Amino acid sequence: MSSSTEIERNLELEILCKNIQCADKSKRQAALNELLQSVSKQSTDEDLKNLLDLTYLHLVKCYTDKFEAIRSLAISIVNEFLKCFQTRNEFFLDYIIPTMRRRIGLPEMVEESEEIQLELLTQLGHIVEKFQSNDTDTLMRIYNDIMDILVRNLTNRYANAHRECCKAIQLLATATPSFYMRAESLVDPLTELLCHRQSATRTIAVETLGVVCLYITNKNDKIVKSIVSISPLLTDSVAAVRRMCGIIGCKWLIELRDRYSFFERIVPLVLCCLKDDLVDIREEINTHFIRCGEQFFDENQQELQRIELIDHEYPCSNYVALVTKTRPTLGCRALVEKSLRMINIIVKEMLDWKEPVRLHSLKLLWEVVLFAEKAFTCKFIEVFPALAKACQDDENSVVKEAKRVAFLMGQLLNYNDWMEITMRDLKKFPNCLGILRCFNSLFAGAEIEHKRNSVEEIAKLISTSEMCHNLNEGYQSALLDLIEQMVNIHLTKIENESGEEKYLFEILVKTIALSNAHENNEIATRGLSLYETFCKTPENRVFLQGMHMTDVINDIEDLDCEHSERSERIIMLFGCIKLCGFQKEYFSSIQTAVKLVLENSTANAQIKILSGLSMAFLNWNHENMQGSAMNLLSIFIEDILEPVLIWKAGRNAESIRAMATQALCSIGCSCPDEAREIFPKLSKNLISLIEDELAVTRAYAIRCVLKAGPFLYEDYRHLVTEILSRLDDPCANVRCLAIECLPQLEVNPSDDMFSETGYSSLVEYIISRLFLYLDDPYIKIRPILLDSLAKLQKKHPVVFENEIKKLPTNYLYNDIIEDLKSARLE
Repeated sequence: MSSSTEIERNLELEILCKNIQCADKSKRQAALNELLQSVSKQSTDEDLKNLLDLTYLHLVKCYTDKFEAIRSLAISIVNEFLKCFQTRNEFFLDYIIPTMRRRIGLPEMVEESEEIQLELLTQLGHIVEKFQSNDTDTLMRIYNDIMDILVRNLTNRYANAHRECCKAIQLLATATPSFYMRAESLVDPLTELLCHRQSATRTIAVETLGVVCLYITNKNDKIVKSIVSISPLLTDSVAAVRRMCGIIGCKWLIELRDRYSFFERIVPLVLCCLKDDLVDIREEINTHFIRCGEQFFDENQQELQRIELIDHEYPCSNYVALVTKTRPTLGCRALVEKSLRMINIIVKEMLDWKEPVRLHSLKLLWEVVLFAEKAFTCKFIEVFPALAKACQDDENSVVKEAKRVAFLMGQLLNYNDWMEITMRDLKKFPNCLGILRCFNSLFAGAEIEHKRNSVEEIAKLISTSEMCHNLNEGYQSALLDLIEQMVNIHLTKIENESGEEKYLFEILVKTIALSNAHENNEIATRGLSLYETFCKTPENRVFLQGMHMTDVINDIEDLDCEHSERSERIIMLFGCIKLCGFQKEYFSSIQTAVKLVLENSTANAQIKILSGLSMAFLNWNHENMQGSAMNLLSIFIEDILEPVLIWKAGRNAESIRAMATQALCSIGCSCPDEAREIFPKLSKNLISLIEDELAVTRAYAIRCVLKAGPFLYEDYRHLVTEILSRLDDPCANVRCLAIECLPQLEVNPSDDMFSETGYSSLVEYIISRLFLYLDDPYIKIRPILLDSLAKLQKKHPVVFENEIKKLPTNYLYNDIIEDLKSARLE
């Protein structure tokens, strides 16, 4: 370049610099635009350096210009210088960084424009990137200025500034070896950004915090704070945030200093991502975690190689089908095994009051069990109480996940160890639904060979009154799940043990009996289906009942106390009677139990048991009685029913008498031969019941008379009188039964008190009274009345003809006479 050209160029630059300092904003702006174009036209670093030497003071001053456009242009010019320089120029470190600090790095933010703040932070990132070096620490002398800027702007109100700041931090970490000196000062502001409402900010904050922790030395509390702050983001609603948590966790497992001390806190970050809802996240994090395992294997090769020699088979036969993926590598499993101290944190979160936290911790526990396998057995005693509580949770999703975890434990853990602990807790807390559900899932996951040897021990414990006598619907459902498993195992055995069979039978009967407490019949339906499966055949069912029902009835304790109809003991007795009925072997046990209830319990409880007796008597099986039905029924009626049939004052007494009469009627329906012999002995009770206040009692009493055999003459007379009095009963059903009963009422002619004349007079009186009710307005009575008259005509033709002659001659009676004479009613 000629000297004249150079002089012209310098004059132009002097004019340009003068215009940059001009008071007129438009001139300053035009001059800066001209300078920007001039920078891009420089071809060499020497030319750029000369240009910069003439203009840098003016540019630095423009950083503080009162107009935002001027400040923005100055920043753009410096960026262009930075871009065009092939070599490093100390100007950026000596002048620009300190200027930045004064503008955006002080506690009181000088720069008011958010856009300029963002431009300055972006420029800071470019400068750091330009001056990064592996040889000389060029950034060392202005390191504190840069850190002041970064720390201050992490608390900026502007979200974009946060993200630019995080990018600059990541660049600075690799740009200077001195980054570790103040790295811990970034932890607190970065952890605050983890709660930012924008997901992009949360994501880059996690990434930056992960990088910063790699350079923290002798500040373990800061690393712990970082991990604890990141952990809640594992349940973030945005997938990118969760993914970054897993990536940082894997990065820490590989690169973090003293990482072995933090394994129990870092590993959960990775394992939680392995249970993420998105397949892409699970696959990506799994790839990273495999590399972590490989590094851990290499670092502990001598120890793990010995394990590798014997660790080539799956721990259980259906392992792959269970977890739907291949078995984790030995390095990953060893890494998790070394981190089992994390269980303390997981257990604490399993007891948290927030449902998402409990669910999240259970998913994490599932992964820990999967990787730790048998090594987790040593932690089972710590986890089991919290897992049992989770199984009793109000949230169905939590219960479902807790049962999955328990099932996996049953698959992978040492059977004898967890069985000993759970059996101990079942005995200690016999009515705990959570423990029962947890045990059920554990047992379901265990190998069939182990379970076969434990069925009798478990069934013996479950059959006790403390465990089995529970009215809770959820508890009964869980109990049925466990029983179903044990029954299926029992049925696969070639030789069934008698003790095991006895306990399983008792549990099934008790559970079905107690299901009567609920309106929902699902439990009863399941129980009955399982009961039929267990018994196999009706004959075997009868045999099992005869063998074991005495013990079931005797297990119902404290029946000599006052119980209501909702008492577990009353419901149990009612259900047993209803399900199994009567057999000779346990007839006396039922009789004793029912007697205690009728003597001590409330009226409603007595009514419930009597209704159960009615249903049982309707299903009476003579084959089960082995020819002793007459004797057993006589004793039962005399000892149990007859005292209840005696009249007592009060509404409760009326209801009890009604149910007792119904039970007596059921005997008459199912045991007609026995009833013909037994019922005549109850004539005095029946006479009293026929005039009872309750219509239903009167109806059942007359039905009992219909089933009875010949009565003694005096009893017959009183019965005729009482039944005839029921022809005027306010209840039409009672009137119909009375009319039906009169022709069927029998007298014993061999009785010493029997008188033929008196008997004929009674028959005449019966027939004459029946004729009087032919005009009853109740439409159903007339055919019953005519049928009864026809039976009396056939049974006593002479007396009947004499009574017809006494009838008045009118159209009603003439029609009846004609019908009877023509035998159309026979």
